[in-house]
Amino acid sequence: MKIIPKQEKDVDNPNGRWIFQRDQKGSGYTLKTFDISKDGSVASVAHIIKLGDFLFLDVEPADVNSDEVALTPYPIIPAHAIARIWIDEHGARIHFLDNTWLEKQIKAGKLEIPYAAAPAGTVLTATTEQLRKFALQHAEDKEAFSLNFDMVKVE
Repeated sequence: MKIIPKQEKDVDNPNGRWIFQRDQKGSGYTLKTFDISKDGSVASVAHIIKLGDFLFLDVEPADVNSDEVALTPYPIIPAHAIARIWIDEHGARIHFLDNTWLEKQIKAGKLEIPYAAAPAGTVLTATTEQLRKFALQHAEDKEAFSLNFDMVKVE
């Protein structure tokens, strides 16, 4: 499925597109995102996970042995980004966990899962089970998942 930001008017312009393709195992997707302002793309691996009544998107860098890695900025760090996702026949809404919200939670002493400070922001270092519980607890928090991409299907 190819999707573009909802506000993008030129559906023939490849910039801004996110292309999801089923991986060979059928367990996830390869995801290519194209930068609106630069040539090239970033290759990732994406999984859609259901927790309770909610869908989440788990995105991580492509395998370092992949042909797509040449398109990924160096260095490749084996980390995950999580987002709420809503999918329908017209496209998807993707709301990533917001680092500004995380910083506010830390300053208020409210972040109850392990984390580490990094130059680019906070890195959650919790176990998978802790992260799933955290995501489910904040699934409906519009401030926590507030880095929003509203996308429309183009193919």
